[in-house]
Amino acid sequence: MLLRPPRYSAADDDDRNMEVSFQQIAAEERRSAKLGRKEDLLEELREQERLRAKAKRQKV
Repeated sequence: MLLRPPRYSAADDDDRNMEVSFQQIAAEERRSAKLGRKEDLLEELREQERLRAKAKRQKV
């Protein structure tokens, strides 16, 4: 009878190097902040367009 190996037996192997430096954390924070600003700007533009379209519909 063949036994199947555990499905995720090697899942813990990737935990060996979980340490990060301050520079890596700071770089990730900068990337995250940049992405957040970009998403906020896009959302603001969408909201302005939505309000413009709504005002146009109400005029007609």
